[in-house]
Amino acid sequence: MKKGMELLAPAGDLKIFKSAIDAGADAIYFGGDLFGARASAKNFSLDEAKEALEYAHNRNKRAYLTVNTLLKNQEIEKDLYEYMKAYYKAGIDGVIIQDFGVFHFLKKFFPELELHASTQMNLSSKYGAKFLKDNGASRIVTARELSLKEIKEIHDEVGIEIEAFVHGALCVCYSGNCLMSSFIGGRSGNRGRCAQPCRLPYELCDSNKEVIADTKNYLLSPKDLWGIHDLNRMYEAGVYSLKIEGRLKNEAYVTNVVSVYRKYVDLLLDEGSKNYKVDKTDIQRLLDAGNRGGFTNRYFDYHNHKDMMDYENSSFVQKNKKPFHGNSPSLKKELYGEFIARVGSPITLNVWDNEGNVCELKEGIVEESKKNPTNKDQVEQKLSLAGDSSFKLSHITYDIDTGAFVPMKFVKKLRREALSYFEQPDAKEVNNYEEVLPLQNNCNKHIVIGVSDKTQFQAVMESRIASHIVLKDHLWLKDYNWVEEILSLDYDLCFSLPVVIRQINIPLIKEKVLKYKDKVRGFYVSSYDGLELLNELNIPKDKVFFDQRLYTFSNRSQEAFFSLGYKNFYAPLELNEKELSHRYNKTSELFVYGNVPLMYMANCVFQSVYPCKSNPETLLYLKDRKNAYFPVLNQCFQCTNIIFNSVPVCIFDEDCIKDLDMARIRLDFTFEDGNKTREILALFQSIYIDGLNKSIPMEYTRGHFRRGVS
Repeated sequence: MKKGMELLAPAGDLKIFKSAIDAGADAIYFGGDLFGARASAKNFSLDEAKEALEYAHNRNKRAYLTVNTLLKNQEIEKDLYEYMKAYYKAGIDGVIIQDFGVFHFLKKFFPELELHASTQMNLSSKYGAKFLKDNGASRIVTARELSLKEIKEIHDEVGIEIEAFVHGALCVCYSGNCLMSSFIGGRSGNRGRCAQPCRLPYELCDSNKEVIADTKNYLLSPKDLWGIHDLNRMYEAGVYSLKIEGRLKNEAYVTNVVSVYRKYVDLLLDEGSKNYKVDKTDIQRLLDAGNRGGFTNRYFDYHNHKDMMDYENSSFVQKNKKPFHGNSPSLKKELYGEFIARVGSPITLNVWDNEGNVCELKEGIVEESKKNPTNKDQVEQKLSLAGDSSFKLSHITYDIDTGAFVPMKFVKKLRREALSYFEQPDAKEVNNYEEVLPLQNNCNKHIVIGVSDKTQFQAVMESRIASHIVLKDHLWLKDYNWVEEILSLDYDLCFSLPVVIRQINIPLIKEKVLKYKDKVRGFYVSSYDGLELLNELNIPKDKVFFDQRLYTFSNRSQEAFFSLGYKNFYAPLELNEKELSHRYNKTSELFVYGNVPLMYMANCVFQSVYPCKSNPETLLYLKDRKNAYFPVLNQCFQCTNIIFNSVPVCIFDEDCIKDLDMARIRLDFTFEDGNKTREILALFQSIYIDGLNKSIPMEYTRGHFRRGVS
């Protein structure tokens, strides 16, 4: 791993890219014209990207391309290979990725490309970090919610390069676990088009949907993150790359923030952390550069904190709109060589660098001249001219015969050719494109039903239509006696792991998985952390079932996981029927009924109004401007809030579902009591199983099954 600290800045266009370098950034991350998680940013054309790369590399800086969205089949097969081939040959230093199918694709076809696991992979423990490292990641971007203690554990136990956010806007939900913008307005954060519904006002309501007095309006709007006071602690925790958020921010914001952090990174690396302190004038510079309601660093030490939120206003305020103009001069890289001019032989220039690259050039024939011989100074003057090149011929030895005549046009030509040779990006291995092949896996058709309480479980048992029942995490992790009781029944059970796995809950999860692993059909997993945790506990891959948040958007994603031995996938909620029909589904599970979780949060909405009471399974509602009520479930044993969609998804009456050839059909029960569960199961029996034509007598949504996301 690299040593020191990298200051990583965002750039929404070429001007900001160059200005951020000049302000002191060590590296820049930017988006091309495809596949970036900031679709509304200006982004870069390929020609602009090449200019940016040249500018960065001439100053010994690095640049990373964002390909951090989930890609559909046609996008990968039509565009991704040629798109990435151009950047690969142009010398991009690394790629930031969310989609494991894209990750696997780039590793396969561009084997020398540096792969960084995006924060949207939601890496919350050492297990997810190990999974990605073992599969080729050179760097991970940790979830914003992690404490420095948790980050240090990843550094110490996994030994992978860590990038962590140090400054800028915070998502209120765990990275990669937000569907709120998608379901409310069809603009998917997974596709780079988040509409930020978290920045809108909401009223907090009790379980009867009555507005709670003195409710704060902006319940989901965090203050901005700043780590300027904690750089020494981040360094000691093993953070290598300090990431500044802001590809949608302007030049003034980026350059002023970069310049302040540059000052203190240098101070830390030069003088150590013992007397590390930030000057008040620089604190004010960061405040003036822009923020939402001030700053917070609470995640570095706390799971959540009331002070992190700005309940009164969600607007971004920028007082200083004047860019900081720094200067990062081009750094000429030194070349070594020898110039040989012997009468009767070709003019020869041999050049090499410190990395072992050698260029041997010859031109013309050296003639003898008694009146006008060429001397060393004449040749040296011409060879030393470097122009716009990032290289210079600075250490040349000369072997010139007495009386030799060397035309200067030949010397200039040799210089141009030598510099051009070293300007070329290193030739990197590129493997030929191959089409993705269908997975070889035969699955029977199953009906899977998830339950959240005992009354739902009883109703499902009575219906006798489920191939297996999935117990949500809180049921099997906490209610020991009841679990032991139902395990004695003759029924297939699966247990779902928590969507977010943090260090505090890992001992309990491991204990219960080991206790029940031989008594259940399998475990449902929503994260890379969960995959590696089960792998460490030697759970067979055919007993691992993917859940909603472990995305297999494309056949490439399925191929990637299938190559590791996984066989039970989940059809993404954001694909419509047509897109699902283009996907290989024989190994997948389709969600046909249930309340969709839109956000998983470390932030506690309950605690924003009341003192923390550790009151598990408390149900509140967020009421939006259109009078829609979004259930918020408080899971205290995990210190997690879950926001659900205002109405359930229901598509089991769609005639085309059976044509999609899914391996499993999934119903999920969350807030329904026993009677409501029976009512819905009876309706499902009549429509889906018996084929009767019945209407659905409740308020519901088709989700994305018809509309999809762009």
